[in-house]
Amino acid sequence: MPSPVALTVCANGLDTPLSPFFGLAPWLMVLDPKGAAPVWLRNSESSVAYMVELIRGQGPSLAICGHIPGDAALALIAAGIELRVGPCSVPARSLIPIAATLPTPGIAPMQARSRPGSA
Repeated sequence: MPSPVALTVCANGLDTPLSPFFGLAPWLMVLDPKGAAPVWLRNSESSVAYMVELIRGQGPSLAICGHIPGDAALALIAAGIELRVGPCSVPARSLIPIAATLPTPGIAPMQARSRPGSA
């Protein structure tokens, strides 16, 4: 049985686009491929960690984001969630049928990034 799809979005409407800011995305839209009504969950803490927990708590097989930080991507991948990055200029739900063609996020965890002045 297919599992839900999670999308980080700008508003709680069916035609809302993806948010370009993962941790600041105001809403998580969860769509059930079996046709159940969409569910919107508010990112009440406006944080990356809270959005990761919101997504993991819904048990999706796929999450589509406008952007996702490396550490958040690694946490979701470790939970068995496939990640895709999509454009923020079209209704987010229109990306589900073409999800396989969307790019996967480039992952660079914060601890692995070189910092200016560090050797």
